[in-house]
Amino acid sequence: MGYILIDTCVWLNLASTPALRPLVDEIGRHAKPPPHGIVVPSSVKAEFTRNRAQVVVQWGNSLKGTVATLKNLRPVVSKLEKELADIIDASRKAIA
Repeated sequence: MGYILIDTCVWLNLASTPALRPLVDEIGRHAKPPPHGIVVPSSVKAEFTRNRAQVVVQWGNSLKGTVATLKNLRPVVSKLEKELADIIDASRKAIA
């Protein structure tokens, strides 16, 4: 039998950080089969409820940051694709 008890600050951090979603999924997967479980004290539930709006804002900001990073990477990836195509063409010409 095993139980997982996670502190309020940890829950809030897990909930507000999209990159930690795989960890949350893994915790849930290991806690599901009985007799295991996740213990969530009422104080943690209350604190999460109070901070829910902030968690949603943090999640959104994190996603916006990720989208901005991806947009910034687009020109870099395009340049690398062109360089790779040039290398492949040069290799084909050298083989022929």
